[in-house]
Amino acid sequence: MKKKNLIILLLIPFIISLLGVITINTAFTAFFSDIDYIEWTYSDVEAFKINSSFQLIAKGVSTSGNTLAEGNNLVWEVKNKDTSIEVPIAEVYKDGGLFFLKTNETEGEVVITCRNEKGTVSRSLSAVIYDKGVIIVSSSVSSSQNNIDQDIYYGTLDYDTALAKTVAANFDLTVVCYPKSLYTGLEILETSSNVTAKFVNTNTVNVKFTNDLASKDASIKIYNPTATYVNPTSFDFKIVDKGVNVYEYEELLACTNKSKNGEIVVLRKSFESLSYYQNNSTSNNVSIFGNYDSKTKKFNFSNEIVSLDTTYNSEYIKQWNQFAMYNNQYNTIADNINVGLYVQKDFYGNGYTINFHNLAYPSGYSEVTADDGTKYNVPILMVSDLFRGPLPYYCLGDPNGLPLVTAYGQDNVGMYIAKNGVTVNDVVVKNCDTVSSLSFLETVGTVVEVAADNVTIQNSRLTNGKNVLRSFSSMDFTLHNSLLSNSMNFLFVTGSNEYVKVSGNDTFTFVNDETGATVTTTLKEYLSTTSEGLGDELLNKYLSHNFTDAKAMRKCLDSIQHALDSKADSIKNQYKGSTVIVDGADEYKNGPLNID
Repeated sequence: MKKKNLIILLLIPFIISLLGVITINTAFTAFFSDIDYIEWTYSDVEAFKINSSFQLIAKGVSTSGNTLAEGNNLVWEVKNKDTSIEVPIAEVYKDGGLFFLKTNETEGEVVITCRNEKGTVSRSLSAVIYDKGVIIVSSSVSSSQNNIDQDIYYGTLDYDTALAKTVAANFDLTVVCYPKSLYTGLEILETSSNVTAKFVNTNTVNVKFTNDLASKDASIKIYNPTATYVNPTSFDFKIVDKGVNVYEYEELLACTNKSKNGEIVVLRKSFESLSYYQNNSTSNNVSIFGNYDSKTKKFNFSNEIVSLDTTYNSEYIKQWNQFAMYNNQYNTIADNINVGLYVQKDFYGNGYTINFHNLAYPSGYSEVTADDGTKYNVPILMVSDLFRGPLPYYCLGDPNGLPLVTAYGQDNVGMYIAKNGVTVNDVVVKNCDTVSSLSFLETVGTVVEVAADNVTIQNSRLTNGKNVLRSFSSMDFTLHNSLLSNSMNFLFVTGSNEYVKVSGNDTFTFVNDETGATVTTTLKEYLSTTSEGLGDELLNKYLSHNFTDAKAMRKCLDSIQHALDSKADSIKNQYKGSTVIVDGADEYKNGPLNID
């Protein structure tokens, strides 16, 4: 056994827990999953007449084909938007398995929400309860209807891909009137000082920003001065100064991967997998993550991703590559990770989704029949796939073949938060579509990695990765009111990139053989194949299971481990990372309202 591999092997803290042969069987076992999203045809804002009843229609959609977990039946609730109004403006009731909205005698605005019983997936819309007439104002590009943060954000900048620079932003609002005769005579009643608005035609209003950005609260109020029986309607939103509204994939890259210092991102669409986009192609708020070539039916991310040197311990990789250079029957291994989205400034998600499936999930598959007869499309990595699983921290055997033991280090990452002080708010991030077995997540990487200090992730949902969230050597990281789900390994993994190297020149007393005899020498000499120490020979006995007394062998290994741990006291109470996890909003502490 070569000394250079031995030293790395000994760094594994669970070395003496493997006194036996362990066989690992991979089982493609389907798991009980939640619905992926809720499908309906409602606009951002709908109108319902008072003293009426309307059936509420929605469908929970699961893309994995898994058996749904308990708590995925859909339920509805309605709340007054103005919480100071104590009398309910509308109510939800159930009749014969169907849900209905009953409007009462009072005009006003409500929020209607449909969610699964367990509250992991939801969708909401605003509704105006009216009597004689109503003016409805909403964004021309539909909202996500999936917000946790109820505020809607717009940036003051757009990105012009033809000019390759940011320009002053503007966006359109759509106006709907009941009855349609209200269109005649519509006017802008007032706007906040930070925006201007004008009618482009009878049902479209264009909005621009002024230089007065002292207030981040913006409002546009529209009315018909001749129809005094109809209340004016207000469109309210938040302004993100120097935020860039992102509608297309190239704009997303321009603000992240291709930007030297990054831009503040304000999502105005979701960026989804190809299959999701094709099934929701009529939606005007969904784009594809990646540039899809319809002729070759492939993506090519090689010039779009960011490649970074691993920040984790890569001593083994360096040693292996040096070994492989002089032994041409072996191949070298990479010491870099691939990143789908390199985030350097604040990221406002508006409840939209970033789905890295086209990049992170294997592009090949084969059909496999399980013992119970169930057929699975098992993913297979193809040559062009860039996400290929985590880097080895240590490997016993050929890392490119079938090694006996592999300890993994850093993995490829969907969203990589690279700069201090970044806040990520109200976004859904997933590395792939929901799969039929968690074992299929082995190569898809980490969903979000925090690699900076004073980072906050809030009101967000992170899902579908080998690990969902990773934070190493990041101080003052805060995770607030967010949901982590569906990982092969860990929902949250944290630790330190810093480490203390073992000194081979320090002297220790080692248990030298199974009789209990000891020898005092340096760690380097004890592990040398040419020294009088038996360290190398003992480890060969251990790995080949060629020892007579397991307890005696454990004492030998304990003495080696003691030498390796000798500097542990020097790093006590030295914290290289810190995390605060804050539970969800108080209004959901008792779970969603369930109408039975």
